[in-house]
Amino acid sequence: MPDGPLGLQRPEDSDTVIETLVVRVRDLAGDELAELQHVPESKTCRDVLRELMIQVSSPEGTVYNLVSENTMVNHHSPISQYRNGTSNVIEFIAISQQHLSFEELANARDFAESITKRDLAEMRNFIGPPPNVAMVLGAVCRVLDKHHSGRWKDILITLKKPSFIHDLMNFVPGLNTRRILETLDPYIADDKFRPEVMKKSSLAGSTLCAWCLAIHAFCRGAEGAQ
Repeated sequence: MPDGPLGLQRPEDSDTVIETLVVRVRDLAGDELAELQHVPESKTCRDVLRELMIQVSSPEGTVYNLVSENTMVNHHSPISQYRNGTSNVIEFIAISQQHLSFEELANARDFAESITKRDLAEMRNFIGPPPNVAMVLGAVCRVLDKHHSGRWKDILITLKKPSFIHDLMNFVPGLNTRRILETLDPYIADDKFRPEVMKKSSLAGSTLCAWCLAIHAFCRGAEGAQ
């Protein structure tokens, strides 16, 4: 009997029990691109990508990136790293680099990476924050967490998280593009929600505003692609 996907011998062919996973890959619209069965835990995400490219008819030169739990995966990592608890099913979203707005995610990451510890300290120390700063931080927090209140006391809790910058840098909308557009649209409709305006109140606020605009541009492109 032939080997299964990714070169794994099927369980019935061997007396050795091999821990295997089912990997489902969807696109931004939520449609299934592939379901790979009998995937060994030791395989890497890159192995899964290779198998995906075999199964999916894509334009020449298309390169996919995998997203798990709103985070871009490390393609060199073992696939087992992205298990959800004890489940033997792993779900990924595949994003094509030919997506016209894909570069906006890279821009958002660059904006997040440019925020310094000093910038964070400045924002954390606001007792009565300038309205523009409160507005942009409220937008950021509500993008990161759909249940966030956007109130200043809750914003401060988010700002004090050690992972705040990491969360910004690694944020990927995944299947939440519509929800994020609905969150950001009212902010972006405000003439004050512009980096050049925010800069008058806070340099970090200006950068976070640019981050929001980049995420919004990606989501708008993703919705258009669907």
